[in-house]
Amino acid sequence: PASAQPKTTKKHDPHARRPCHDHNLYLHQSIMHVTNINWRGSCLCSLTLILAASLGGEAARLDPGSFPLDWPPQPVKMDDLVVPKGYLLEKHFATTSDGPPRAPLILQHGIFDTSATWVLNDPDQSLAFLAAEAGWDVWLPNSRGNDFSLEHTTLDISQREYWNFTFGTMAEEDLPAIMEYVLEKTRHPKLAYVGHSQGATQLVAASSRHPELAEKVSLAVLLAPVLSMQRVDSLLWNFLAKLNVDRLLALSGLAFRIGQSNLLSRTVIQLACPSGGGLEPILCSSILTLACGFNENQLNMTRFKDYVKYLPGGTSIYNAQHWLQLLRGARRLGRPVFQSYSWGDDCPRRPPFFWWEPGTCNAWAYRDGVVPSYDLSKVNIPLVVYAGEGDKLGVAQDTADALAAMPSQTVLNFTTVHDYEHLDFTWSVVAKYDLYPEILEWLKKGSSSAPNALMHVVAAD
Repeated sequence: PASAQPKTTKKHDPHARRPCHDHNLYLHQSIMHVTNINWRGSCLCSLTLILAASLGGEAARLDPGSFPLDWPPQPVKMDDLVVPKGYLLEKHFATTSDGPPRAPLILQHGIFDTSATWVLNDPDQSLAFLAAEAGWDVWLPNSRGNDFSLEHTTLDISQREYWNFTFGTMAEEDLPAIMEYVLEKTRHPKLAYVGHSQGATQLVAASSRHPELAEKVSLAVLLAPVLSMQRVDSLLWNFLAKLNVDRLLALSGLAFRIGQSNLLSRTVIQLACPSGGGLEPILCSSILTLACGFNENQLNMTRFKDYVKYLPGGTSIYNAQHWLQLLRGARRLGRPVFQSYSWGDDCPRRPPFFWWEPGTCNAWAYRDGVVPSYDLSKVNIPLVVYAGEGDKLGVAQDTADALAAMPSQTVLNFTTVHDYEHLDFTWSVVAKYDLYPEILEWLKKGSSSAPNALMHVVAAD
């Protein structure tokens, strides 16, 4: 772990091609093996290539030039996880070659993202591969409603009822189910967790409602968590919140979902980020800068098309609205708001006719009719937290305020990372030097006790 004093590291050129580790990738249905066999060629730069490939039942060697990054991805046979509400959560699994059992590690992506975010750079630059190489069994879940996770036991994605969920639903239902499943499959008593953006928020929300999760999670590393939106400096999020665009869409029924599985969303993406030529990547990068931000000095911009290929990864309009509710509430009250979704008069399903009055949906959804807050004082999973100094969405001071409301023994370390913005935590090609070794060291130490550290800066240049 970092000391309390700022540290510097040797400056690296993010655009230089890094020598790849010798890897050989095999796909056994949903299980990804990362082995140390010589590949005889260029490294596969993205697990997304595999996600887009349709393979037979038997393992196949992957030629990195064989699979173009085209939409839509062809279906692959996956070991689906069924959660109580019928959603099938597709996941991907990276592990070392056969040997002694490895401890499980879940890497959970953020909002409008997919599991591909953990493997978009070369294997020696991507956290999923580095963690697998360090000996972890790495599980990459996809949140319900994203473009890799659209299955359901009874509902179709064309039905509005399918999309009646938010990150709160994922935190309270999906994440505990995923953890239970991973522990059962690996036969380990505990797992480690790394969450980015909404993936970090889900862990905190889940812990506040499910204290028993502390018995299953040895340590959680939160990257760019969004635990308060009081100081959000994103032009796009502030613009959408002010115009109530999300609420208009939800009430109109014109759009239930956001993502490339939605024709409207996909058309906008293709216009803004064409497959070749034009203003790309300038226009694409401008949109992402308005939304949450990234530092071009951290990225290999020659690979920008790969970074944005699966964005937005997909979610429900209610999930976007949930985030905007938190933003509007914080601005209106002048304090952080971190609570469940308020249904107002837009009920997810029509309640009994005698309840059908404006404002009664929360009475139907919650026992006492009051939207419950996520009680940060009940978070009891050991946390190591990183916020970006330039993050416009997961603002460092908002994160610090939220962590201050947690028990002191919960937060083992909080670091504000110099020159990092929201997307840099998963996309940076220099994080393998500046950040990932420290994260892997924390994961190795597990839930060992440490004093609640003061905020300190890790310089990335």
